[in-house]
Amino acid sequence: MSRPAGKHRHKATLAALGVTGLVAFGTAPAGAAVAPGHTILSAHNIDFIGAFGYAVGEELTISVARPGRGVIASVTAPAADTPDGGGLELNHGPAGEPIPGDCWENRVPDVLPGDTIRVAHAGGEDSIVVDDIDILRAPRLVGEDVVVEGIARDGAGNPIPVAVLDSGEVRNPASRVRATATKVERIAGTTDRWRATYELDPADPATPAYGVFRNDNGVGLAAQRDAILTGEHAIGYGHPIVPLAAVIQIVDGIGGGGAAAGCPTDIPFERNSIQGADRTAITIANQDEPLVVNGLAASDVTAAGDVAITVDGEEVPATVSVNTGARTWRAQIAPADIPATDGTVTIAADFPGSAFDTIDGARITTLALTKDTVAPGAPTANPPAGTYEGARNVTLSGEDGATIRYTNNAGAPTATSLLASGAIPVTASQTLRAIAFDAVGNPSAVTTLGYVITQPRPQAPVTGSGTAGVGVTVTTGVGAPAAAGAGAAKARLSLSSLTVSTSMSRRNARRNGLRVAMRLKPGTKVVRLRVYRKNRNGTRTLLAQRFRVPRASGLYRVRLQDPTLRVALRPGSYEIEATPGASRSALGTSSRAAFKVRR
Repeated sequence: MSRPAGKHRHKATLAALGVTGLVAFGTAPAGAAVAPGHTILSAHNIDFIGAFGYAVGEELTISVARPGRGVIASVTAPAADTPDGGGLELNHGPAGEPIPGDCWENRVPDVLPGDTIRVAHAGGEDSIVVDDIDILRAPRLVGEDVVVEGIARDGAGNPIPVAVLDSGEVRNPASRVRATATKVERIAGTTDRWRATYELDPADPATPAYGVFRNDNGVGLAAQRDAILTGEHAIGYGHPIVPLAAVIQIVDGIGGGGAAAGCPTDIPFERNSIQGADRTAITIANQDEPLVVNGLAASDVTAAGDVAITVDGEEVPATVSVNTGARTWRAQIAPADIPATDGTVTIAADFPGSAFDTIDGARITTLALTKDTVAPGAPTANPPAGTYEGARNVTLSGEDGATIRYTNNAGAPTATSLLASGAIPVTASQTLRAIAFDAVGNPSAVTTLGYVITQPRPQAPVTGSGTAGVGVTVTTGVGAPAAAGAGAAKARLSLSSLTVSTSMSRRNARRNGLRVAMRLKPGTKVVRLRVYRKNRNGTRTLLAQRFRVPRASGLYRVRLQDPTLRVALRPGSYEIEATPGASRSALGTSSRAAFKVRR
């Protein structure tokens, strides 16, 4: 939404703020009183207010009133000519010299949930109450998906249905990627928290990966994912193309506030808030250390007693200091005042004596930290430690979300040791030591794994015409040798057929894994399955090895879908190898089938 270029331009349109569609509440949002044809827009976290649908040149007064405090800021200016009728875009960010109504005067208020925005005009007054819509947790990876979380309540404190939050969007100016959340859902166990997910594999096959609808630089999936992780997120409701809804409320970005770009920088920004803490989680390592939080202080917050700190709704005797020159504050919370149980810890700051606080001690801002003081389980190995004839590929596993590090014939592993991201080739006797770190960095106990690798037993040559006689050792393909006679019959086990889909998309491979079918001959008790990536230089890289125990001969179907393998199946050429046997130590002839993974 911008004015004609010849008169005055603004930095962004409402669409650029991530407002993309209209979903009505069914009833008017709480506290809204807007005349037909008029629109009030609030992006409270950047202190932006828009008013549209008025007569061009009509004098408008936009004011912000706080319960119990009265009007804390106002601007009066004539309505400018915009594509949506006469209106003002206050603190949106003019591209050039600001004109009246572009910027706040005297002070920049910190527009907060519960404030009342009023637009006085010749025919009366329109008003809305600012909703509590906010992004509370920075974007993060969950598997291969990007997840953003926040809160959504209306001006009266009632939960806003997630179906109304139609403008979940992200833009990244650097990479020129824009995307729409593929899924917005209620966080389980809450009434007002939402989770927006940008899925690598959306449920709707027509939706692009990560919901990307603009990719000007043509970057690949990994770069798209990173662009969404570092992009500017928005969420809210209420913006159709034509006509504008009466009420539009969004949150644009994480944090923010103050004078918009292009507005005077010497106008004071009156804000009380929590900005952050000295850690992102309370863990085993730091649970006995004081927690330090900090934030911004308005001009009337000058002493320690002007700041009250609560933890999960209970006020605590924090040690507070205020820097009046920098207009900041700092509070130290003792470990004893942090809840003993693990979970989400909510830190809040009240400023009861400030003109820029809310009424009744309501919290201006909160900070949610995760408390996790339980160590993850120690890693396990497949195959386990022991003595083996010939080299082995060892896979280390841990609890969901854990990162595993290991050392090889060295000391105890640390957070910087080798990453166990796939099978570890063990070609000679050695000791592996492994440790798991959970999502907040808690370490597990160290698993020590001793492997003794012996050389394969020598094989006797085949005698006569190639038919094995009594006591003669023969080799019948990949696997261990077996004695002639009854044992040789088992060693010569082979497959009647082996099939796998010759071509599959990366999405299907990651979602479904590999489906393999084969026909087993009588006497087959075990099948070894290996998956190789075929390299351009003619070599192969082993990605996974698994043993399966079929119940009977004949048609046998198996599905390989462990997460490590599915992630490793990038676009390229592969080979599945299946080897039947009477036991793991008596394998027969291997069969192979090639397949490709497409983008």
